[in-house]
Parts: sequence; structure tokens; C-alpha cells
Amino acid sequence: MSCSPTGILPQPINSRLPGYGDYSDDEARKRDTAAWSDVLATLQETLRRAANSAFRNKRLSAERKHDYFKSGEARGAFLFDQQ
Repeated sequence: MSCSPTGILPQPINSRLPGYGDYSDDEARKRDTAAWSDVLATLQETLRRAANSAFRNKRLSAERKHDYFKSGEARGAFLFDQQ
């Protein structure tokens, strides 16, 4: 038996929402793009709530908490700066 923790392997969005990014089917693209927008909003809200909770419990600095509230452009720059 393996004691290694299970991992999560990120998948492309269109593996679950095949119309996402598919410009050959406008209806499917619009539907799946809207669905992804809903998923992304939920994910962002969940991560931000977790960051707030960790900050309140002194498990996350104010600077690190702010990383969860940055705009997408600022987040992208942050991710590349961490390498």
C-alpha cells in the first residue's frame, strides 16, 4: 500500500466543458464559457474566504492574503515572479 498523498492533476477547461474555446460551435462555446465563468467565480470566492479565515487565525500574512484578492493581471505577474 502506498502512503503517498493523492494529488490533483489540473486538466484543461475543455476536458469538462468541451464547447469552451470551440469557435466552430458558437452556441456550445457561449454556453460553456458562461458555465466556466460561474465555476471561476465560485472558486475565487471560496479561495478568498479561505484566505480571510487563515488570516484571522494568524496562519496567513496580510501580504499573502492580498495575493488572493489581486486582479488576474496582477496574479499572473505574481505567479511568474515566484519562480
